[in-house]
Amino acid sequence: MTIDEELQQLETLKHVGRALADFVRSLPPSVKPNYCEGEFKRQGKKWVHDPNFVTFTLHYIRTENITLSLRGNPSQFQQSDVLPLQPGRGAKTSKGGYSECRISGARQLGAAAVYIERAYEIYRKGRGCKHRIVSPTGNGTQ
Repeated sequence: MTIDEELQQLETLKHVGRALADFVRSLPPSVKPNYCEGEFKRQGKKWVHDPNFVTFTLHYIRTENITLSLRGNPSQFQQSDVLPLQPGRGAKTSKGGYSECRISGARQLGAAAVYIERAYEIYRKGRGCKHRIVSPTGNGTQ
């Protein structure tokens, strides 16, 4: 099964999920030479994009939503009231560095796309770098 096939299991979020998966695929390729990437791979219940800057977990049995796990701490993102971010996997260890949000409606599509693009930017800069947080006015801070 592919992520696109599993997205069809979602009643109201299948188009939102498909749009986000297509957006992830549209981002430029990695700067790493000879690195194969660009597709989602199933790991347990999660769909991990290669390169790993975003993970989708689809929920459709008891409740319907999509959990995104994103490279970067919540403080590295311009937060949206429509789709709040929280610390994600590894947050209790020094190797944390992921954020999560839960998509439950189409109104959150824009915020999710902005978060995904920011996670990709953080991934491209690499670990250990200070990442600029973009303010609503467009001026960055360290």
